Amino acid sequence: MGVEVIVVGRDYLANELLSHFLAQKLPDCRVRTLTQLDNFHHPPETGQTEKTLLLCDCKSYPPDYFINRLQIYFMRHSNQTYSLFYNLVEDQGLERKLLKQGVNGVVSRDESPQRLLQAIEKVLNGQFWSEQQAMASLRIDNGLYAEKKQEESLPGRLTPRECQILRMISDGSSNESIAENLCISRHTVKTHLYNIFKKIDVSNRMKAAKWAERNLPSSW
Repeated sequence: MGVEVIVVGRDYLANELLSHFLAQKLPDCRVRTLTQLDNFHHPPETGQTEKTLLLCDCKSYPPDYFINRLQIYFMRHSNQTYSLFYNLVEDQGLERKLLKQGVNGVVSRDESPQRLLQAIEKVLNGQFWSEQQAMASLRIDNGLYAEKKQEESLPGRLTPRECQILRMISDGSSNESIAENLCISRHTVKTHLYNIFKKIDVSNRMKAAKWAERNLPSSW
């Protein structure tokens, strides 16, 4: 069991330099590179990966290229998979759109490797990362992220996304309905449910719904 970080982009030399830097800074992670996301069709050759983080270079490909292929990737792989888009043109509206589509983090173009490393560590710990702090200080139209004060007081160390899914569970929504409403894959929903159940120490949806009724703020 372990964590794998995959750098995806067409600039082979830049990818190799970045992967070498990350391998030094993240000794417990397996780091490798791909020139296309389509090239990854199977689990890593050695051992079983508990988490996979896809670092998507938006200088190499437009965000939509990654979004479309990530949906296919999520359907093929059962491990916990996260995505972080870097080298993205600064655009708060685009950041919001990507976060709503299930991207776990966004790093602006030409940020330092140290900044990217900070974002990676946050995402691997189950948090969101945005250069504009969109998920902390702004509320996206569909209620995906809470305002900063609300986020700081979330129950059970749940993330804003987990709180939203937990509320949908308590309202009787199925995995398919949650996936459709949030524009994410059913696999991603299952991953969120696994994390939610673990954090609040329950074993099924009914117990999770009861926990939500007792502990989740009514604003969610």
